[in-house]
Parts: sequence; C-alpha cells; structure tokens
Amino acid sequence: MRIEGGLISTVFGRVQSLMGCRGWQSIPDDWDQIAEYALIRINDTAVLELGFKVIHVQNILPGNFYRKIVSFMNTKSNFRYLSKNYISDTRKTNDVFFDLNREYDPSDNDQRSNFLHCLNYITLKINIAIFEKLYNGGVEEEDFRPFQQILCTARNDFSIEVHAHPAVERTNALLYLPTTDRDWREGSVVYLPKRGMDPHYDPKQYNSYSYGDFEEVYKASYVPNTLVAWRNSADSPAFHGSGVVESPMWEKKRYIFFGALSGNEGAVRP
Repeated sequence: MRIEGGLISTVFGRVQSLMGCRGWQSIPDDWDQIAEYALIRINDTAVLELGFKVIHVQNILPGNFYRKIVSFMNTKSNFRYLSKNYISDTRKTNDVFFDLNREYDPSDNDQRSNFLHCLNYITLKINIAIFEKLYNGGVEEEDFRPFQQILCTARNDFSIEVHAHPAVERTNALLYLPTTDRDWREGSVVYLPKRGMDPHYDPKQYNSYSYGDFEEVYKASYVPNTLVAWRNSADSPAFHGSGVVESPMWEKKRYIFFGALSGNEGAVRP
C-alpha cells in the first residue's frame, strides 16, 4: 500500500490524536484490533466476477462492536445529531446523510464525537482494504480519495432503480446496519443488461435505468453486519440497485456508504 502522507495520514493523524482522550466506555480500547478483524474477513473473501468485481462479506465486524454501532444509531439524541448535520441531497430520500470524514474539533471530547472518530478510523481502513482487494494491489494516493457516509432512509419502502455511478467512483461499498434480519429480502442487487440490450453509460455522470432492461444476477441479503462492495469503471460499469419493496420493511434502511474516488473529482451519491 503506497499512501504515506497526504490525505490518508491527515485522517489517521486526526483520529490518532484523540486516542488518548477517549471518555466513553463503549469505545473499544484497540481500534486497530477491530480494523484488523475486518481486514482479515475481507482478505478471506473471494472476489465474485459478475460482469464487474464484487465482494460480499458477512460478519465483517466483531459482533460486540457491530452492536455498539446499532445502539449508537438507536439513541435518539445521536440520531438527531446525525440528522442535523446533513450533506446536501436534492432528492431528500434520507433522514440521515452524514459525512464521517468531516472535520472535527480536536478539543471536542464528548462521547458522540469520540465514537464517530472511532467509526471513521475503522471504516477508512476497511475502505483501503476493499480498494486493494478489488484492484489487486497497492493504492496510489492520487487514485484514492476516500469517503464514508452514514445514511438512513426516510421511508421504510425505499428502493432505488438500476443505476451506475460515474467512473470517477472507482469503488463503492455498503455496510448494512439493520437491527435484525427481518428485512433480509431487501438487499442490494447486482444487475446485468438483458440479452440484446446495450444501455448507454456516461462515465461522467450518475446513470439511471429501467428495471425491464436488466436481469438480477446476484443479491446481497440485507442482514446485520454485512458488507457488499464493487469495482466500477468506464469499461465495466457497476450496475446495481435494489428491487421494488413489495410491502413496508420492518425498519428503515440504515447503512454506511463508502468508497474511493480518483483525483479531485466531486460529490458522490448512493
């Protein structure tokens, strides 16, 4: 991995500076141990060739830490905080759209900020490992501009059409955060064009398509502590989405959406 200095070191340094002043009992003593657990799970998972490269990792985090994330999200004051600090979203499909990689005040030692620092640190390491897995090797800093975002949908019947992100988004990933597996049917779906269909893909923008032109080739069930990630490129766009929800879900979807952009290109959307 070749990402010394620059943005990655800045993020790690920002988080490491707080490691001596953590004040909440629910924050683990060894963040790197949790990250290492996740990295081993990613390393042991086979890459699926589904028209583009995909990994589907179950039990990505230690169970006790996953439960702390869910507990954090279920705390009303935390949810209100995440909702208030909202990334711009013209579609307004989410109650929460929170940038984990945002600037924090180094003097802010409250429980909430400490936990979010911890989560950002761990998901950044996972982000790097995903990139390395899907690109078979090291990460050049100019090709790795990471993002990590917490999203909670505004509706419990949310679905998203078949789509593909701009090619600047070289990897995308979703870490599911449900409380139970009751909504397992509503996971992310990998699609490929039906025989004879040749959908236009514009690598410079978000592309949306009709369900009728695609067939489902893989689904990553929406169950706790599960990660699905894919490689995206102009030559092999990652067509994905979620099927139409037939009946309201038991709870609204919650997940961490993250990945990497190349260069200094701009905003992403799930």
